[in-house]
Amino acid sequence: MTADCLPLLIASRDGRYVCSVHAGWQGLVSGIVDNSLACFRQQGVALADLVIAVGPHIHPCCYEVSAGFYQQLLDQPGGDRVARHRQRLFHSRSGPVSDPLKAAARGSDNLWFDLRAFAEAIFAEAGVAPASVEWLGSCTYCTPQSLGSYRRRTHFPAPKSFQYSWIMREA
Repeated sequence: MTADCLPLLIASRDGRYVCSVHAGWQGLVSGIVDNSLACFRQQGVALADLVIAVGPHIHPCCYEVSAGFYQQLLDQPGGDRVARHRQRLFHSRSGPVSDPLKAAARGSDNLWFDLRAFAEAIFAEAGVAPASVEWLGSCTYCTPQSLGSYRRRTHFPAPKSFQYSWIMREA
């Protein structure tokens, strides 16, 4: 069940092993994807033998954050990964941001966070081929008629809603 976070559905190509992951920024920086991939490796499944589907989630067009958010990510155990990929993860209206703290201090632009780019960086570092990952769905914030968004609900009154994602192992 997700509202803006990434719903990750991971399976071995033979269908024997499956995993469903709710991956928001906290989970991504804390290693939930790394831990999930490690479980597959422990079962003898090579990363090349995985297929991953990622459902609707919030996109950077609607994920405005502060410099404090960037600092909060850096302060987490996986913050070094955020620092390495900051140009891919943080954007301003004028494009990628090389130093989110300096950009926010200038007050010239707000920052937008790219949750997908964060997951892509994690997959790439782990050795998952981009062709093994299928990105599905629209921005949850931009699609109020059919998708739930926690962040949108904090900006506009609306009933609580979310998406269900599931995966089933072949018998």
